[in-house]
Amino acid sequence: MELLKWDDEKMGMGIDLIDGQHKKLVVIINDLAKAIDTNEDKERLFAIVDRLLEYTQYHFTTEEEYFDKFDFKESSLHKSEHKYFIEHFKGIKRGLESKAKARDKAVIKLSAEILEYLVDWFINHITGSDREYMNLFKEKGLT
Repeated sequence: MELLKWDDEKMGMGIDLIDGQHKKLVVIINDLAKAIDTNEDKERLFAIVDRLLEYTQYHFTTEEEYFDKFDFKESSLHKSEHKYFIEHFKGIKRGLESKAKARDKAVIKLSAEILEYLVDWFINHITGSDREYMNLFKEKGLT
């Protein structure tokens, strides 16, 4: 199952490093969608959620290092969006873990909620907020 399909025109920023990381996030989100669709066991779901959280943090760190290096004016706002996402995602993950002790169906339902949140946030973030730094990064020579 491919829930998200990378679209250079809509999602691409023309910055290989950032686009590559965004593409990796698309792959992991699609892995989670496939695991939900095929009713994978909860250990597999947790492993994908953990991988997604870890990679998202890595990606945000990359962006934030360039915000600081290039003196991005909207850095604090963008960093707060990242922080909010990570905290919210961790909260959903804790809910997933607590539901896992109860029933597998609850895990699937909550996993689907995580997926919906991820897709919505991902699309809005990279087609909105991330566009704010795109030109600066390119002006500074990041391609």
